[in-house]
Amino acid sequence: MTIQDQFFAATYKGALEMQKKFNLPALAVMAQSALETGWGVHAPGNMYFGIKAGGSWTGETQELMTKEFVGGKMISVKQTFRKYPNAQASFEDYARLITGNARYKAALLYPNDPIKYIIEIRKAGYATDPNYVLKCTSIINDLKKKVV
Repeated sequence: MTIQDQFFAATYKGALEMQKKFNLPALAVMAQSALETGWGVHAPGNMYFGIKAGGSWTGETQELMTKEFVGGKMISVKQTFRKYPNAQASFEDYARLITGNARYKAALLYPNDPIKYIIEIRKAGYATDPNYVLKCTSIINDLKKKVV
């Protein structure tokens, strides 16, 4: 079984439950997580989405090196990220962040179109990588092959 197969098996059921609960496209959310974690291989502190710990975050945190695109160049920086007790808490926190933040309002118009959802998430500033949509789209297409 490949890493991608393992990731799919571990996250698909939970992603579908999250889709029902929060009305977010499961495949898009899985693709974001797969991209952020290398298909679940790198998720320190059960961090499956790379959500930074802003001033309003009251949960546990962790300092990690990350790559960001600034002025068109990729740089490495140390950031404070949210830390979770388990993967499910990370997925639910992501869903609350997206559904509770007005800047992602346009993405919420596409609960059944994972590609348009990703396009709107990127437009709203979710990721700094200029190739984020392309990368997520490729992963979504891979994940679609696993859904029968």
